[in-house]
Formats: sequence, structure tokens, C-alpha cells
Amino acid sequence: MDEIKAYIRPALGHRVIQALKTAGVTNISAAHVKGIGLFEDPRTEEYDAEVIEKSSDMLKLEIICMQTDVERFVDAIKQHAHTGNSGDGAIFVSPVGQAIRIKTGEEGLA
Repeated sequence: MDEIKAYIRPALGHRVIQALKTAGVTNISAAHVKGIGLFEDPRTEEYDAEVIEKSSDMLKLEIICMQTDVERFVDAIKQHAHTGNSGDGAIFVSPVGQAIRIKTGEEGLA
């Protein structure tokens, strides 16, 4: 199993999530986060008095999936989150070492 983390523009969240559902994703976690550094969008950056840094709003998507699905899901994100401008975001893929269902205690790929 792998984990896909994608940081995208919040305005494109709906269309990216719809594309992922069409591609076969059944579970997505989404959270609004602040991007600092390369994630900044020069058109929406703002100064945060607490952090004293420039930041931009980003939508973070997390998907746990089988390795065989990663390429299809990443392609859906790339295609629907791309604008060609700074601040389009990033995608990271990492292996998942273990999965445990809290309700049942089941472990493994199931």
C-alpha cells in the first residue's frame, strides 16, 4: 500500500476530488493548510503576524491505496490541479508500512 499526499489550490479541490472518485478512489482525507516556501502562490500569499512568513492557503489531500492504483490517481491529480502557474502544489507518494482498522483491530491490506 502507498500513501499519496497532494497539496493543491483550494479552488481546484472540487474538480480534483471528482476526478479522483471517477478514477476509483473511495476514501480521501482533505484539510485546509498553509503553504510556506515553494508552495506559495504569489497571487494569494499573505503575511502571517504569528509566523512572520508569507503563506498561501492550500488543500491537502491524503489517499491510501494499492500500489497498482498510484499512477492512475497521481495522473488524475496532475491533470485536474494543473494551471501552469506558481503555487500549483506538489504530490508525494510514500509506502505505508502497516495499516490497522481501529474498530475491528484488523491489520494488513484488507
